[in-house]
Amino acid sequence: MKKRFSEEQIIRILKEVESGRKVKDVCRDESISEQTYYRWKSKFGGMDISDAKKLKALEEENRKLKRKDLSLKERMKELAARYPSYGSPRLHAMLKAEGLVVNHTSARSACTAG
Repeated sequence: MKKRFSEEQIIRILKEVESGRKVKDVCRDESISEQTYYRWKSKFGGMDISDAKKLKALEEENRKLKRKDLSLKERMKELAARYPSYGSPRLHAMLKAEGLVVNHTSARSACTAG
């Protein structure tokens, strides 16, 4: 059974060890492995709850941006395949007209990738 912990719970567990309890005792009480504890410590060590929430929000934003970047690349490849005679400046103008912001270098690479 896999148990999920919130950021608040993870930070509380890390602070228990910082306050003087042994890692083995805390891990046994919380039913986690020492490996999990040290992974959490490397990620959340020294953070407050507000810091952990900011980290989670940044990770979520990064994930969304990566997904958007992939869809942008797919759209560039579609346009380059559909209009093989168009150069990168014209493809860039088409993407800009669609509301997609892209630099000329990535538009140029889409032209050659198609």
